[in-house]
Amino acid sequence: MKRDVSAWFGLRSAPRALCAAATAAVAALIGGCGDSSFSPSVPVSAPTPSGPTVGALISGTRAYNEGTFIWTDYAYDDRGANTDAASGGDRTQSAFAGGDIKYPPEAAPGNAADLIELQISVYQQALVVWAVLETLVDPRLPVLAVAFDTDRDAATGAPSLPGGRWPNRGALGVEVMVTVAASGAQLWEYADGAWTTAGSFDAVVDPETNLLGTTVPPDLLRPGRQVWRAVAALGIGSAAGTWLDGAADVFDLAFVGDELLVRWQENRQADILAGALDASEAVAEVDFGRILDKEDSAIDIPAGFSTFLYRSELKLSEGVVRDEEGSPSFLGPYQPYAVYIPVGHRYTGAPEQLPVEPDRPEGPEEGDDAVDEPPPPVGVQRARAGR
Repeated sequence: MKRDVSAWFGLRSAPRALCAAATAAVAALIGGCGDSSFSPSVPVSAPTPSGPTVGALISGTRAYNEGTFIWTDYAYDDRGANTDAASGGDRTQSAFAGGDIKYPPEAAPGNAADLIELQISVYQQALVVWAVLETLVDPRLPVLAVAFDTDRDAATGAPSLPGGRWPNRGALGVEVMVTVAASGAQLWEYADGAWTTAGSFDAVVDPETNLLGTTVPPDLLRPGRQVWRAVAALGIGSAAGTWLDGAADVFDLAFVGDELLVRWQENRQADILAGALDASEAVAEVDFGRILDKEDSAIDIPAGFSTFLYRSELKLSEGVVRDEEGSPSFLGPYQPYAVYIPVGHRYTGAPEQLPVEPDRPEGPEEGDDAVDEPPPPVGVQRARAGR
């Protein structure tokens, strides 16, 4: 059952129509007082993903799946910026690589801003954003921002996201931003060198499915069939504020791929968050025409190791919990494992139908050139791949 967080903000349960009317009335009253940052909008609510994930869970990949653009992230990579890189340290050595930002005690059991999958779609001409998290225990903690460069020109628009917690290298060039938190969702616009809120609307924050998301009313933002550049960041809020106003940290980014199979595969992301790598490495193009056409695109998996995610049906407490000796237990539902695509093969089929086998691969077919390749490490699965 979804948790109603409205009571935390002084709202009483009421029929949806009454709530919508009250929201519009309050927004109109505020607007009449000279504050145009909150505007009444037509409520639109897209269906909640039933999965909750969509498509195959292959970390570091993006795809289109039946009307949804999907980014699948790495699990437990919510380590924030590489402070060694930010201070000029040698980020290429393992002792200095990766993120260094820790969750505050009030964010226990940690792992509160760990993106597993980002979904972008369109419903009744409205932009829809969903994020699946590894851990969602306290709905007040995660704060998601998805920003768009609507003219695909990094030289125009906001050079960075608000709050200053991501000192990015290279301009993002985003004109609009959608934020989602337990307090609600907002559309932000960048103009004349400043971010302002253009509208507020409902958000879903559901600890039962680890989902947070929103549907942006189409009278506020309508993507049509355009191609936009997108960037997404996930951080937390605290009693003092959120990362959007500089009061907390950013822990995770979307669209950062090609991570090495070391640590929690966050090294490049941590360097991007520190400003040591260019922010363009955390940007994706979203083609809304392909979304509206409900296009499916196969995930191209090259030879070598890839990280897949397994969704456990076990109902654990979530988070990262340490025992008396300091050893961590990773209790989220999405667990990573490595799949090895043999050298000389490349998988380009439908990812949901990828068969795997725990044994050594079959020998080369008759007439094929023999390929020398090492056996996989113990506990790593090999994938049968199409030629």
